[in-house]
Amino acid sequence: MKVPARLSTLFVSAVSQSMSVDLMEKVARTVIPDYDVHERSGFPSNIPMPRADAARHILKDFTREGYFLKLIEALIDVTSCGDMGRDVRIPILSRIVSEVESQGYSYSREKGVFIEGGAAAHTMEWGTLREGRSYEFALLRVDLAGPCPFLASAQESGGDMIRRVEMLESVYTAPGSLTVSPAPPERAKT
Repeated sequence: MKVPARLSTLFVSAVSQSMSVDLMEKVARTVIPDYDVHERSGFPSNIPMPRADAARHILKDFTREGYFLKLIEALIDVTSCGDMGRDVRIPILSRIVSEVESQGYSYSREKGVFIEGGAAAHTMEWGTLREGRSYEFALLRVDLAGPCPFLASAQESGGDMIRRVEMLESVYTAPGSLTVSPAPPERAKT
């Protein structure tokens, strides 16, 4: 996502006024586990980094790596759940969310993610996959349409078709997820 200047300004202002550099880095690490703002910015770690500079560097890094929305989701999470028993308030976070939504995304509170919406969708429904999570995908699809040797031999041997489908099912799927439909009636030739 390309982050507009207005959204960048809101982000830097909100985060630098609401969080210490340590908390910014902690939130950033929920998205990129080994994130170190000092290392990435070249700022010496023994000198306190100004909060606005840290927020700008975090914004630049997360935008460049494509994790800006995940960072906003992490900010929403930390304001909802707090940090180690302490409330974290980001007064203009709702404006940031509104700006993101004006870019064609909507925030799902149930799932805790931004989802691309409508005509602005660029990723064909893949916008909510998260790194480090497991997802199930169908890697095998079998369409049996006559006339084919598989169907012809099934008709000759009666229940053999069922046994073949059960064999495929046992190898590739959870039991009961494949079904066998009767062959459609042959069409009358005109």
